[in-house]
Amino acid sequence: MRVTAEPKTRGWGSEPVIARTGKTQWTTSIFPDRASGSFLLPVKAEVRRLEKLAAGETIRIHLILGG
Repeated sequence: MRVTAEPKTRGWGSEPVIARTGKTQWTTSIFPDRASGSFLLPVKAEVRRLEKLAAGETIRIHLILGG
């Protein structure tokens, strides 16, 4: 993912976002990963439980920057 909006960078270069997968939406941050040149999105345990997500599963995430 490439950030094209004006950054609102917080600690560790994180960017605030609103994330949604399935019917679940939450506020979180994405974090830069220098090794891959992309961003990492932590998915809360509660979200994984509600959406019945398993480790290694591929899912679709909708992000709104500036959450």
